[in-house]
Amino acid sequence: MNGREITFPADWEFRVIIEAKSYDTAEPGIRSVFMKFGLEPKFEEGRTSSTGAYRSVRAGVAIESRDMLDAVSAALVAVPGVKMLL
Repeated sequence: MNGREITFPADWEFRVIIEAKSYDTAEPGIRSVFMKFGLEPKFEEGRTSSTGAYRSVRAGVAIESRDMLDAVSAALVAVPGVKMLL
């Protein structure tokens, strides 16, 4: 990762790419992932792709450890409709 190490706790912004057709069901699932980990993200709706196939959401949270970052990331990509994380 560019030769830099992350120091925890860290402020982290997840960018979640969601299939537009699944947005209405994926968005509550994304929120529930953060709740499961006791996190209260600051959500900001991102862009819609030029073809309209994808939408993005940004969620800023405080992450306590690498293990937590990995676990939250895995849970987010498991939400139906989530295409990827950036």
